[in-house]
Amino acid sequence: NVLKNLQALFQYSPHKLVEHGWYGHVDFLKVLATMDVCMQVSLTESFNIVTADVVSVDRPIVVSKDIEWMPNFLKATPTSHDDIFKKLNFAFNYPKLVSIVQKLYLKWYNKKAEKVWLKEMKKEGIWKNIQI
Repeated sequence: NVLKNLQALFQYSPHKLVEHGWYGHVDFLKVLATMDVCMQVSLTESFNIVTADVVSVDRPIVVSKDIEWMPNFLKATPTSHDDIFKKLNFAFNYPKLVSIVQKLYLKWYNKKAEKVWLKEMKKEGIWKNIQI
């Protein structure tokens, strides 16, 4: 139903919805790098590796609140087309700014996660076997 709704949304739009099949990771990153703006506004996602991939190729992306590591100004309410549109519009118009901020947030989140994991590994006594 989501795909049908997206197709209907673009049917009379001056914009084009481009659908892609499955890619290997390297080819997927190449496709992401060609996009103007991305969207991962889901009702159930958490970390979301696709969002991290988008950030890694310096493209702006709008997400839902469940992707906690993203900045709030890029988090849209999944059930609000107005909110999604506003966030997409901002990301599209300020892609360099958005990409820089997203990357900083992802790096911050990764550092935070690394500290948590290292603390747990030390606690469990497996730190001596870990090489970073």
